[in-house]
Amino acid sequence: LKVEDFFLAPGATAEREHDIRPGEVITAIEIPGSAAARRSTYLKVRDRQSYEFAAASAAIGLELEGDGRTIRDIRVALGGVATKPWRARAVENELKGKTLTEATVRKASELAMEGAVDHGANHYKIELAPRVVARAILNLGETA
Repeated sequence: LKVEDFFLAPGATAEREHDIRPGEVITAIEIPGSAAARRSTYLKVRDRQSYEFAAASAAIGLELEGDGRTIRDIRVALGGVATKPWRARAVENELKGKTLTEATVRKASELAMEGAVDHGANHYKIELAPRVVARAILNLGETA
């Protein structure tokens, strides 16, 4: 089962968060190797300093070319902005092969919420998430 299919979006089965059925047990988790996973970070933004659920979070994996500035591969996942962890593939596709600059990263990060629906109470997350993604990528790029 792919991780994308494990967590369920609300719908006809709103009472279920995952695809584990009665009698089933997770016996193993396999995570494919990725050069982008060798350099990674997690950034969580929350309302208070103490433990609290994320208003928005970003997990970033970054692989650079030999020049240290060109993005070879990148993985971007969001938390706190949807009912399940969310992969921002549009951001990844936009950044692959590009030079890691603040302007490029900020522009690409706007794609993180592409297709998001404003329900009023979540409006701030639609604005916040791209900034969290950009900050995480730029912070990670500085450590390259």
